[in-house]
Amino acid sequence: MSLSQQLANLRELPPPEMPGLWPQTWGWWLLFGLIGLAFVALVARRFRTHYRNRYRREALAELDELEQAWRQNPAHVAPLRTLPSLLKRVVIYLYGKASTAAPPPSLAMALGELAHHPLTEDLGSRLADLAYAPDHRLLALDPEDLLQQTRLWLETHHVPA
Repeated sequence: MSLSQQLANLRELPPPEMPGLWPQTWGWWLLFGLIGLAFVALVARRFRTHYRNRYRREALAELDELEQAWRQNPAHVAPLRTLPSLLKRVVIYLYGKASTAAPPPSLAMALGELAHHPLTEDLGSRLADLAYAPDHRLLALDPEDLLQQTRLWLETHHVPA
């Protein structure tokens, strides 16, 4: 057989099959399953945390509204008078969820007990003045600092065990 006949008989080889895109061993399936479970657990935890912090978002939104109302007219202190009741509602909600913990006798003690950051010592008396004092005494309470401390407490407090 001549070389030209041999070359004429040559055929192109078929390409090999593509390797499978899915893993062939059970270990990979197990790893994918564990990763999927971890992802579902992470999403469920985030959702639960988001749901449990609903009261915090609502309280911060209400604080924003009363701060905006106060900033529109700083001489008018009526919006600030709702600040102690806002904090009271949050504390009552928190201690209502924690069935084992009993709430402290005063709002200032409850705020201090749940605070993540230390609060000023006169916060309780300032909140009491805000709730019960006449309007002319409220302008000396430094509402800016009071609003800032309230916001810090609402954002960072911990839930009683």
